[in-house]
Amino acid sequence: MNTTFEQSMLKEYIEQLEKQFPQYSKLQQQKILESVRSLVVEPKTISNARPQEDVLADIREQIEEDGRAGLFFATAFSNWYRRTETPRVAHLHDYVNLDFNNRHLFMEMMSLRDSGRFDDEALYQFEQYCLDKMGVE
Repeated sequence: MNTTFEQSMLKEYIEQLEKQFPQYSKLQQQKILESVRSLVVEPKTISNARPQEDVLADIREQIEEDGRAGLFFATAFSNWYRRTETPRVAHLHDYVNLDFNNRHLFMEMMSLRDSGRFDDEALYQFEQYCLDKMGVE
């Protein structure tokens, strides 16, 4: 696999940081970790929205896998799409259990209606799919 110049520089910086890290005070180490975390862990903003059908396809893929992320998305989507009197509880605390790609996917889901260019019929059909997966009538 060919490594780009930027990737080789990043590797070199990380190796240097690993060597120097023990020499820093606990406070300095925490500041370094906060900086690294903000680069790696924090959700990236949605600068260019993907097409609605692509976002829904990725959510469907998670739901079809029948894991924790799938259950989270099925419930969260149906709650996001429409408020009902029948409780369909999505525990947003479970967001912390999502991997970084699914966290980003969740943010994309949350911003589907922000552009004003969304297909409400497709969103409704997807809500029905989620409800079916959750066993809600």
